Amino acid sequence: MMKDFKLHSVAAQFGIELDESKLHDAMYDIYLTYEVYKRLTF
Repeated sequence: MMKDFKLHSVAAQFGIELDESKLHDAMYDIYLTYEVYKRLTF
């Protein structure tokens, strides 16, 4: 169970490696969102 639905929490739940120094950077947020999307749809 996830503690919240923040992007980094969701990405971690899907096993996506996170770079903590890039969190909240707009382009990195787009990248993480796309990686989550791919795991949901493919």
